[in-house]
Amino acid sequence: MITKVDKGKSIVILYMDNYNRNVDNFISNNSFTLITRDITNKLQRDVKTATEACREVIPKEDRWRYKNLNPTIPTIRGLLKVHRDDYPIRPVINWKNAPVYKIAKMLTKKLLIHIPLPYIYNVKNTTQLINDLKEIPYNDNLRLASLDIANMYTNIPTGELITIIN
Repeated sequence: MITKVDKGKSIVILYMDNYNRNVDNFISNNSFTLITRDITNKLQRDVKTATEACREVIPKEDRWRYKNLNPTIPTIRGLLKVHRDDYPIRPVINWKNAPVYKIAKMLTKKLLIHIPLPYIYNVKNTTQLINDLKEIPYNDNLRLASLDIANMYTNIPTGELITIIN
């Protein structure tokens, strides 16, 4: 198999068994729930019911825009983290054909109009981070903490996190 790596513009060639083992390890280590049947059609019906009930948010003449005509189960693809031991994966999920994709996209746009979220804590790239850090007045009490996220799908105990960082 030939696939992209997580960081950089490199590619890697590996055996399918190794790739499948890394994806299986990710799934087994992250509290996923196995379902025994395809629930895509049920979710599609639920989306239809919800869009019909939301008369103020979605006008009747626009409801067809948010129905996915051929919904499928989202697929997972793993980008190998070659900079780590055991080459774990970073999961990339393709949601475009999921029953809720179009309506989620529309609701996101509507929410951003009514609830603008500030981007003061987001960083576009390393250059912006360095420039932002240079603007911070330096004193002896300044500490920089870098948190390496091992898994973005875990539940972070935010109450304990402040204590841990302090």
